[in-house]
Amino acid sequence: MRSNHLQIIGCCLLVPQLAWLNKAAAEELRHRGLIGVTLRDEYAKNGERGRSAGGSGIHVVAVMPNSAAAAANLQADDIIIKIGPDPTPNLAVGLKWLRKYFAGDEVELTIVRAGKEKTFTVTLRARPKEKWDGFEVIYDQAGTTDQRVRTLVTRPPAPGKYPAILFIQSLSPASIELAFPMPYPLRSVVDGFTKEGFVFMRADRLGTGDSDGLSVRDTTVKMDIATFRSALAKLRTYEFVDPRKVFILAFSSGGAIAPIVARKHGVKGVITFGTMARPWIVQAVEMMRRRWTFELLPEDEMVANTRALKNFLRQCFVKNKSLPEVFAEHPDLAEFVRKFNVVSDDRDVFGMSLSFGRQLMDLRIENEWAKVDAPVLAIWGKSDFIASRKDSQLVIEAVNRSHSGNGTFVALPGTCHSCCKAEDQEESFLAGAGDFNPVVVKTVADWIRQQIKNDDS
Repeated sequence: MRSNHLQIIGCCLLVPQLAWLNKAAAEELRHRGLIGVTLRDEYAKNGERGRSAGGSGIHVVAVMPNSAAAAANLQADDIIIKIGPDPTPNLAVGLKWLRKYFAGDEVELTIVRAGKEKTFTVTLRARPKEKWDGFEVIYDQAGTTDQRVRTLVTRPPAPGKYPAILFIQSLSPASIELAFPMPYPLRSVVDGFTKEGFVFMRADRLGTGDSDGLSVRDTTVKMDIATFRSALAKLRTYEFVDPRKVFILAFSSGGAIAPIVARKHGVKGVITFGTMARPWIVQAVEMMRRRWTFELLPEDEMVANTRALKNFLRQCFVKNKSLPEVFAEHPDLAEFVRKFNVVSDDRDVFGMSLSFGRQLMDLRIENEWAKVDAPVLAIWGKSDFIASRKDSQLVIEAVNRSHSGNGTFVALPGTCHSCCKAEDQEESFLAGAGDFNPVVVKTVADWIRQQIKNDDS
């Protein structure tokens, strides 16, 4: 598949933020288009995996029926080498160039088919918008004039003012729009909280979904903080939101920025799920070691792997060396990271750019939580093999050191990192995401209602 505080009410809180929001409203965000293909760098055919003859291009794995690609006669096994005038040496670059275009735009694709170069013109079709049973979704935006982000807000159908939740997702390249009715855990999260009587806001990061930016790789930690602060300000302006009862729910790595987003913004409380508090590379090493345990690797091999991974991450994120520099100085590490898919697209480590990973390393997350003066709930699923229990506990220890009694830690049995059911960490790793565990929504909703009750009393 997360965000420090003042209890300020109404206009006093909104005044310094309204000018920023007005800038964001200057021009409406356009909905991005859909080609209708499955793409990847490598192809697999007749059991063989490889790349195009030139080692470059994006391979069309499948073409969706009744799609823009089908109408333009694209076929599986085509190799896209240009999008408009821009070469596409790999999928990451190709996806970046695709973000130049929107629904209704004509895009010229240069492809190689059976060794011959051809050109096709594809008219992008509108990506479907979200649909929910029992409530509506509002497509809106936040941010500034040149850094607008897509927001999606769901609300209970009955009129009135409701408590609200700003969701801060894992800081990944994926969009939080749920246009296709597939059983994503996030869909159950949105559905659950809205039906529990909360307004629920999501915001896409810059470089994802409809938001501005050609590539999420160009997005910085500071930009992410600004994104969610602007979304928080926007959330308070809706007439169906009680601005005195706004909470933040941060998932996974989103918890690294949650305390900073919350600071001096008058939130009623902050909830994290499977978060991080220590430098993220520490958690990455622990996660990989758990994985190797479940794969039944011999102890000596696990020790050697752990040593190699620590060395690799230290070279990249402590000594700040480039990947070519690391592999030139430590050729043994090149084979190690290839074997365990630590590096993707020949440049991203565990799915994030080197620059973003270094910015995360610069955060003193535990210290930031000590500045939070609102109640904090840190949840960790006992079947979570990705996040560590220790990080969620450190969050609460930091909160309670500065504001005794404000922090609560909860360990949920039978719950994995994706908020799904799993008997234990091994089952979560081996079987993948199972059915969504509704106890996650219930635990958070009950805690939020208790905070509101405490304040009202």
